[in-house]
Amino acid sequence: MSLEIAKKKDSLDSLQPYRMQFHFPKTEFGDDYLYFCGNSLGLQPKNTAHIVQQELLKWQNLGVEGHFTDPLPWVSYHKNVETPLAKLVGAMGTEVVAMNALTVNLHLLLLSFYTPTANKFKIVLERNAFPSDHYAIQSQIDFYLKKGVLSKEQAQSALLYIEPDDWGVYGTGKIKDALMDSEIALVLLSGVNYQTGEVFDIQNIASYVHAKNALFGVDLAHAIGNVELQLHTWQIDFAVWCNYKYLNGGPGAVGGAFVHQKHLKNNELAKLQGWWSNKEENRFQMHHTLDPYQTAEAWQMSNAPVLSLAALLGSLELFDKIELKDYFYKGQELSSFLVNCLKSELPHLKIVTPLEQKGCQISIYIENKDKRFIDELRSNGVIADWRNHAKGGILRVAPVPLYNSFTDCWQFVTILKRVLENKNSL
Repeated sequence: MSLEIAKKKDSLDSLQPYRMQFHFPKTEFGDDYLYFCGNSLGLQPKNTAHIVQQELLKWQNLGVEGHFTDPLPWVSYHKNVETPLAKLVGAMGTEVVAMNALTVNLHLLLLSFYTPTANKFKIVLERNAFPSDHYAIQSQIDFYLKKGVLSKEQAQSALLYIEPDDWGVYGTGKIKDALMDSEIALVLLSGVNYQTGEVFDIQNIASYVHAKNALFGVDLAHAIGNVELQLHTWQIDFAVWCNYKYLNGGPGAVGGAFVHQKHLKNNELAKLQGWWSNKEENRFQMHHTLDPYQTAEAWQMSNAPVLSLAALLGSLELFDKIELKDYFYKGQELSSFLVNCLKSELPHLKIVTPLEQKGCQISIYIENKDKRFIDELRSNGVIADWRNHAKGGILRVAPVPLYNSFTDCWQFVTILKRVLENKNSL
């Protein structure tokens, strides 16, 4: 691997011009950082400020009338992101809604899809799932315990973990082996594990879960905008995600939710609902009896956070201009090039991410270092991410197709090598 090869790849990359559509953090010398943290917070598109400012001006000039004033009336603002989000998760527009935040949406959909009974009351989760998923599931179990739906003994055994290997990696076979219990009601997995970057075969797993007469939900926080998804075709029951990582919606951006079409007309499915669950055409008649959507909007309880949606729209307008197949192909090419550079220059390093099941993120084990290592990389012009691990840590590096380049990957590896070879390195 060489700088010349990286530059050649960049010259052939049809997405390379989009790099100029983003703001990069600057070093103290005014140079762009090498930014590999899109798996945590995506960069700000340059068009975002203009789109948000449009809504601020509408508010300034029109006040409440902005709810019904073109362009993009606030009363239906959430619909502007429906189609691009549906495209990114492989869904019908009616199956997708932008609302709330990820864990709020997870709770709302768990209340609909986790309905414990005497014979089916267990939930399956990967052991090293993101902490918020653990908290949400445990609080749902505690809720049903306090309501008397679950006994103390059931509540204690309701959460089943899929155990990974020592590096936090699973594989489809290990996941399937963990799903033999006939009392499983629901399986919740990440689309991509946040620590290791392992991409789960959720299509295959979904078929297996359904054959076991259980429901399947997916946390797509690290999957949407990272890997290709076909939630509708794969018969995923429900999914939730955040929009501030690969989708660049800004810190704390409004989240998203998917409910498969097969559930949308199920009147037996319990929901927590509110004003915005009611159809728009008669919402303002102020009836006390709900006339609900038969779409994912039925789970939308309140009016949309317009300024947050405007920031997300700034990024989705860019996604709308590209071919997603080219985007996902480049993501695979970037991470493969990064791996090849690492193997060439730092062959002793352990790459934790299973290379046959990867997306953009590559997780690298760094021995005998702690979180101060990130500060050292930053002082050398790199922004990446760190997660503690036994006797060291996991360096998470995520080259993102819209704004990272092959040259970025090559430069990162040369900097990483220099820092690791520095005897004064922390």
